[in-house]
Amino acid sequence: MSAKHLYKCSRMGRNSVTYSTKFDIINGTAVSYTGNITFDRDIDGWIKINVDRKGKVGPWSNVITITLKMCEALERYGKKLAEDFFAAAGKKFECSFKKGLLMVKNFIPDFTTVTKHLIVLPYGEYRTEVYFYSNNSNAKVLETCVGGSAEVRPLYEIQHKFSNVTSGFIIKG
Repeated sequence: MSAKHLYKCSRMGRNSVTYSTKFDIINGTAVSYTGNITFDRDIDGWIKINVDRKGKVGPWSNVITITLKMCEALERYGKKLAEDFFAAAGKKFECSFKKGLLMVKNFIPDFTTVTKHLIVLPYGEYRTEVYFYSNNSNAKVLETCVGGSAEVRPLYEIQHKFSNVTSGFIIKG
């Protein structure tokens, strides 16, 4: 799998999240993430993940939708990934994102703990949108969303197309 870019979702929610992002290639093989993420309020509650695959001639079709409580989702699909992410920010793993600045430095994601729980995906272009919800009077309230795209290709075809790529954007609810 090769990551392509992060983007703002069309449905943003009420939480303002600011991202400043930099990707580096380490030793020609590993992708390292460094960035600052600022939350204007706590995000806990629920997480919804949509994974879509681009068709051969255009339209996107949904291949995976997961909706779980945030802690359950992280425990089941990405606890090690989340622990490594928080460690790169000098923090202890939590099942929520607290209001304030999260400064992540040289995070090298290992997706093996995540992908072992998922179905095998055919080669192609994918986009993933992750929606974060809080509980508010027994209703799910959309806080924010972040999206990303990637290509699934045979390992021998993967070539890193970027080096020292920097991007930044502000997500406003």
